[in-house]
Amino acid sequence: MGRGSVIRRELTTGEVVYDIKYRIAGRQRMERNVASKRKEAERILNRRVGAMPAAGDKVRFGQVADEWFAVDVKGKTAPATAIAYRGFIENHLKPAYGKRYIDTITPREMELYFADKQKNLAPSTVNAMRQVAKGVFGKAIEWGLIGSNPVNGVKRVRTIHGERPYLSKEDVERLLDAAEDRPREKAIILLAVQAGMREGEIFALRAEDVDFDRNVIHVRRKLRQGEIEYPKSHYSRRVIPMTPAVRGALAGLGIDAGYIFAGPSGEPLSVGGWMLYHFRRLREQANIDGSFTFHGLRHTFAAHAIAAGVGLEPLRRLMGHSSVATTSKHYGHVFAEGLSDAIESLEKWYHE
Repeated sequence: MGRGSVIRRELTTGEVVYDIKYRIAGRQRMERNVASKRKEAERILNRRVGAMPAAGDKVRFGQVADEWFAVDVKGKTAPATAIAYRGFIENHLKPAYGKRYIDTITPREMELYFADKQKNLAPSTVNAMRQVAKGVFGKAIEWGLIGSNPVNGVKRVRTIHGERPYLSKEDVERLLDAAEDRPREKAIILLAVQAGMREGEIFALRAEDVDFDRNVIHVRRKLRQGEIEYPKSHYSRRVIPMTPAVRGALAGLGIDAGYIFAGPSGEPLSVGGWMLYHFRRLREQANIDGSFTFHGLRHTFAAHAIAAGVGLEPLRRLMGHSSVATTSKHYGHVFAEGLSDAIESLEKWYHE
């Protein structure tokens, strides 16, 4: 197909998807899973090839930003990430540089721009926006429009890890009460709040992953962007003991084969759809703040485990973290909350 080609590929599930391959400034580029129909893949390929300017062309920042988002972000990152990146482009970067020719934007301009953003935005937001700008200029380098990335000299803003929000025992009880008549939803909530599982891990859970004889759950895969992925790190592949509540909830579903949380087709439920409809309703019924996310239930599991006396190393293994340092960074403040009680206990011991 001239400057590119469409490649048919069959997934392990039997589903057929199409990849596209083309060249940019002498370098080969591959995009995977762009479509499930050949004609749609060809349309995307034509758009990519047709949108590519030649080296030396005068191209505006806004055009490169749009193509970078379409090629490198959309469909390849978590939906929330894509929405945030699009917001950075439309609300910040385009108003400032959208109509500028990309080869006229200097490193000093970028440095001053992000320094100004630090006055009104959180460090993590500025860093994320910097990553977006760096990606856009990186795309311009691929196209041969510029020779170096003007964002490279902009240093990341130092961030201080904040405390992870978590629910009280009373909050959790209200949430579970709200799901009392919905066994599937209750089981999903319990797997997060009493097993510390990530949402993608929960929705990828299969019947054979639940060992009722040994009373454990095997975490072997996760659902991401509608695709099943197998963890590269052995830390994420783990075994989690079941609480009586988790065991009862899973047994009550009566699923003995396939995905436990599946739609009519037998494929896993959509994580985004479930969150948007079911979790939001449960959260509202339980009178929990609207800013609290489902992932916060995993933080709740960690906080409650610490309160129950679980140490850092066992918690690391349960959470699937690669190191104790990661666990400590995220939940060290919860351990600190119990220091006063520990000192009081020690003082009582001395005076016994």
